Amino acid sequence: SQAFLDTQIDQASEEEVMRQIKLHSQRQHDLFYYQMTQLCWNRDEQELMHQLLSEQLLPEEDLCIAISGITISLLMYADANKLEWLLSAYQHTHSNPIKARALVGFVFVVSKTKSIFENNTNLVNHLLSLRNDALFTSHVKQTIVQIYCQKQTNATQQRMSNVILPDLLKYSNKKMNELKEEEKMEPSSELSSSWKMEERMEKHFNELMKRTKRGEDIQYTPFKDAKQHAFFHEMANWFLPFNALNKYMVDFYGIKNQQSVIMRIATTNYYCASDCYSFCLIFSKLPYALRKQIGESNLSEQLEELNQEEFSSNNSFEQQMKLYLQDLYRFSQLFAP
Repeated sequence: SQAFLDTQIDQASEEEVMRQIKLHSQRQHDLFYYQMTQLCWNRDEQELMHQLLSEQLLPEEDLCIAISGITISLLMYADANKLEWLLSAYQHTHSNPIKARALVGFVFVVSKTKSIFENNTNLVNHLLSLRNDALFTSHVKQTIVQIYCQKQTNATQQRMSNVILPDLLKYSNKKMNELKEEEKMEPSSELSSSWKMEERMEKHFNELMKRTKRGEDIQYTPFKDAKQHAFFHEMANWFLPFNALNKYMVDFYGIKNQQSVIMRIATTNYYCASDCYSFCLIFSKLPYALRKQIGESNLSEQLEELNQEEFSSNNSFEQQMKLYLQDLYRFSQLFAP
């Protein structure tokens, strides 16, 4: 169970830990595919799913990935019972990751299959019962706005490709040349000839921060290459909450290393889960010496400062919704069929 992984890992033998990790990962895999392939619930399945909510029988991570499986199934076949269940999942939890996935799934599906409300009185009544809930109304508005912002990704990528990345390449080459020159010359107190470029790069960085906060996907273009990795061929892996104890990550992290650079990146909630996994996969391909150097750099301290200063509310509904919607949007764009 997740509780075992969280609390007993230091005391357990390595063999027992690996067995628990394997069971945990397999259960999440099975939950996703079971929900994704059940295109229409019968009465017993519907009652079981409501029982899972009311009695809190699933850990948060497992419920998150089950909600994602339900969302994907609704994009293939509209089932009013499932859609209503997503509303219930949003209502009956205080967990923002669960609330975010449930409401994003609901709004995302409704935006593509508006006819689902026809002749579905229970669904309509359930939705109407929430119309005076100010928090629900606010969250729906935030989600709709975020879906619109996510659609600006193409414009963002044009800006990245035509302006920001070429400037970054020029800046990097210039800095490398300066470093080579400095090795041959005495240090100078004069301003660097690249100060204008540095000023320009600072403006680019601030622009990217603003775009990211709005929910635009500035990482979409480089991620299109990362998704070719075998890890992302498995549909369930797109929707796994990022966890170093995932069986695909254990070989890279080691069992007890919870303070890796990737984990620190993940805890800032600046990057969505698919980014965190792709960074992990990219890091795993680097030479050991380079990985060690990055791990010993001050990057971790900078990330902690970013976490405290910029994302103090990183577990808010809005932040969780933005990150999850980014994963869902990428999945729907890159694997449209």
